[in-house]
Amino acid sequence: MFRPEVLKNLAPLLLLGAAAALAPAIASASYGDSANPVVSSTKVVRYHDLNLNQAEDVATLYARIRRAAAEVCTASAASSMQRDCYQEAIASAVARVNNASLSAYLQRRGG
Repeated sequence: MFRPEVLKNLAPLLLLGAAAALAPAIASASYGDSANPVVSSTKVVRYHDLNLNQAEDVATLYARIRRAAAEVCTASAASSMQRDCYQEAIASAVARVNNASLSAYLQRRGG
C-alpha cells in the first residue's frame, strides 16, 4: 500500500546557503551588477535511513543539518553574515522536513 509519509522520508533535504541569508540583496541586485556578489550554495542532507519517531535519530538528523549548514555558509565573508546564513539554513532545513519532533528539538536547542 502506498503511504505518502514514506515518500516524504525518502526525499533528500537541500540546504540553501548564503542566498537564503542574503535574500534582500538578491531581490535588489541584478546578476553581476552588484558590488557585493551573492553566492548561493546547496548541500543535500539525506535522512531516509532515520526514523524521526526516535529521539536519537532526530538528534542525528539535526547534527547532519548543522554540518551541512556549516559547509554551505563558510563562503560568507563577514562572521555576522556567516552566522546569519548558518542559522537561516538550519531553520529553513528543519521547516522543510516538517517534522514535529525535529522542530521541537530545534526549539530546545535555542533555534
